[in-house]
Amino acid sequence: MVEWDNILPLESNKSLRHPAERITLTPREVGKLFDDDGTESLPAAAQRSKADSRAEGPMDHDEYSDLDDFVVDDDGAGYVAKRKDENKKSALLTTGTTYGLFINAGASTIVLQPPFQSGATPKRTDRRYLAFNLLGIVSSIDHGTHSTVSVDFHDRGSHRNYYFTDHYNYSMAYLGERGAMYAVESSAGLSKGNDEDKNGTGRNPSVLFYRPYESWTSNSEWLVHLPPGEDVRAIALNEKTAIAATSKDFIRFFSLSGVQTFLFALPGIVTISARGEIALFIYHLGPGLGDSQNFVYLLYNTETHERVQEGRLPVSNKATLAWVGFSETGLPAVYDSAGIISILHRHRHPHHAVWIPVFDAQAVSRQQGKNNDRYWAVGLMGEQLMCVVLKGGAEHPSFPKPIISEVNLQLPLLQMDSDVGKLEEMQVFFIVYTNGFGFWMLF
Repeated sequence: MVEWDNILPLESNKSLRHPAERITLTPREVGKLFDDDGTESLPAAAQRSKADSRAEGPMDHDEYSDLDDFVVDDDGAGYVAKRKDENKKSALLTTGTTYGLFINAGASTIVLQPPFQSGATPKRTDRRYLAFNLLGIVSSIDHGTHSTVSVDFHDRGSHRNYYFTDHYNYSMAYLGERGAMYAVESSAGLSKGNDEDKNGTGRNPSVLFYRPYESWTSNSEWLVHLPPGEDVRAIALNEKTAIAATSKDFIRFFSLSGVQTFLFALPGIVTISARGEIALFIYHLGPGLGDSQNFVYLLYNTETHERVQEGRLPVSNKATLAWVGFSETGLPAVYDSAGIISILHRHRHPHHAVWIPVFDAQAVSRQQGKNNDRYWAVGLMGEQLMCVVLKGGAEHPSFPKPIISEVNLQLPLLQMDSDVGKLEEMQVFFIVYTNGFGFWMLF
């Protein structure tokens, strides 16, 4: 038997590489390693790699980043695991995750929609609307040192109109079932109504103010100041609860008597609406998805503090939300800037709810030959959209108080100008009805 002491004399043969030495290959060489013919050997590829690198000059480090996976941690030093951790951190910084799918954050050009309050409008000269819904209208006139807030109800037999002097210059309001809630973000300087610097910051703190429609006691109103650095972003009221979303990603709950009852964290809030014992939260799940906002909705029971329903909220491409609320009978609904109204069907059946488009404003405008008309949503009542018709490219209703118009809802089915299309629409209505939440019963 013959024994060989040194099969590969590395010390004497400098042309041979140490087996543990790392070889740098171009992407072309890596691809040829897996060619079906297998005619080229690894040493030959390595030799040609040196010649190519001298001829082509230095290459970008990114070209070789994928080759790190070929390194094997033979000596157990842990450098492979460390490299994987670094790659994972890098991936998390450049991608977002939604329902198990990785989305490249850099691929979207959509700017995330900031928080907004349905029914509130920007200030125009010295006037603005703080709330505008099926119950009534809250408007504000800025006098410089203070404002005058007026509340006008559509049904004057149910509640009395009123007005009050506003020293905080409220920027948003919500007309609920039992009262109205007002809020404002923090601001520089001290207002007349807040001449005590409670926070020691020289700023007016963000304020929440609740006023019931019927005052049974002398202390039925209440007002709270948020801590320094925390601003109100959106507010809502339902039958028993006042809700405020803040810049700290907090959702704060209050009883209608002003007692703090609960809070939880919800990042990326966009807006809130509420009715009965339910609150509807819309928030960003992450970066935009292509040309769409990445919205998620959450239906939340404010009495039991349980999630009723949650899922992706469909909106039109390159569109934002223009209005979020509930129909006359409590059905969640949204309206985007492209003119699509969708209602949440079977919303009280967990994992069975679907968003049904019931109105396409652009299609209706074309049918009526009024392509420049825009419908500013006030609410849904019966089979109709209650809205303010805006003309001349206006984006918000103006003063004095505009006329509220009624526009029939219409499912965006095909061939709606034919008798067959109308019959098909009736059939869809019937299917929805027989599922327990029929269209004719939704509103």
